[in-house]
Amino acid sequence: MSMVTDGKDGARERRAGERVDRRAAKAAAHAERRARSQEQLRAYVEGRRIRRRWASRARRRGLAVAFLATVPAGSAGLVLLGAGRGAGLVGLILFLALMALGLVLSTQLNAATRSVPAISGSLDERQRAEQEAAARTGHQATTWLLAAVLLAALVLYGSGTPVPSTVAAACAWALLMLHVSLPGVVLAWTQPDEVTEDDEDDGAAADR
Repeated sequence: MSMVTDGKDGARERRAGERVDRRAAKAAAHAERRARSQEQLRAYVEGRRIRRRWASRARRRGLAVAFLATVPAGSAGLVLLGAGRGAGLVGLILFLALMALGLVLSTQLNAATRSVPAISGSLDERQRAEQEAAARTGHQATTWLLAAVLLAALVLYGSGTPVPSTVAAACAWALLMLHVSLPGVVLAWTQPDEVTEDDEDDGAAADR
């Protein structure tokens, strides 16, 4: 009887050990995939093509303005959803198109300003300080915007003025987009022209 019990205990211990090993293997594989994904993202953001494309502050500012323009335009599309069947369809198409465009522009803006959390560990001290300052400025701006929207909502509620749900959704969407992307906009607007590898190569060739 004792031998049977010992055998069952040993089998349970082996199964428990196998489960621990499987979990450890899964965790290691997940960590490896994450590290590989972060390295690929870092290579993309720091790649010569991206850095050359957005090295100019003027081009980064143009990108920031283009992105900001999609926010009120997309909000207008949301408002149109409550304006009848025909206008609602136009509003839906407009909103989806501008949302897609905004996502593309936001992705480029984040790459241009290195506002990608996955690569924050590879930034130098100056770059991290710039990003922290931009994050504070952007989030302070959206805090004031949120306070203004809440104050307007309270005034409208107190006066008995109804607010359509599409208008509320448009305001919420705009605030969300601005909260997420304003730090990148601040960086795009304030960072100086960037010296790229091509500029360094041209300078070395001129010296020779």
